[in-house]
Amino acid sequence: MVQYIERFYDRFDVISDIRKYLSLFGPEEAAALKAFDRKRLEEFEAEFDPESDEPPNLKLIRWRMVHFKINKILGSFKFLENAEKFKLVNSIM
Repeated sequence: MVQYIERFYDRFDVISDIRKYLSLFGPEEAAALKAFDRKRLEEFEAEFDPESDEPPNLKLIRWRMVHFKINKILGSFKFLENAEKFKLVNSIM
C-alpha cells in the first residue's frame, strides 16, 4: 500500500484507488500508514518557507491532500471540533 501511494500520490485521486482496502486495516496498519504519510509530508514541508513569495511546491500540496484523505478515511477527524476542522482545511489550502 505504501509503495502504491508513494508511486502514484500525484495522480488525481490515488486514495480512491485504495479506499476499499483501507477499511480492512487494523489499528496497527492504520497507524503505520499515517506515520509514513506524515513523514513524507514533513519532508516537503521542511523545504517550504511560508515567508517566501514563492507558492508551495506542487508535491507538497499533493501530499497534503493525500494526508487529509487518508486521515479522513481512517476516522482521525471524527472527534475534532468544527474550529479544528476548519483550521485543518485552511492549512491544506
